[in-house]
Amino acid sequence: MVEAAGRGRVYSWVTARAAVTTAAAADVPCSVAVVELDEGCRVLGRMRAIDDVACEMPVRIVVAAPRAGDPYLEFVRADAG
Repeated sequence: MVEAAGRGRVYSWVTARAAVTTAAAADVPCSVAVVELDEGCRVLGRMRAIDDVACEMPVRIVVAAPRAGDPYLEFVRADAG
């Protein structure tokens, strides 16, 4: 097992702008990204801000507090506060 520092770069992403169900309407638009961590593995999570996402953009992981259910991963720009 390798402990990850939580930093990496956007490998790929997609932005959903339409909800497929009425229950998901509050969650759009949203971007989901595949991030290649500095340690070499790739992880999937939501982008906290969807504007100006680009491949190779440096990001860091934050653990999001869900409205209901388990925490999940989100990514923010590495230079974001």
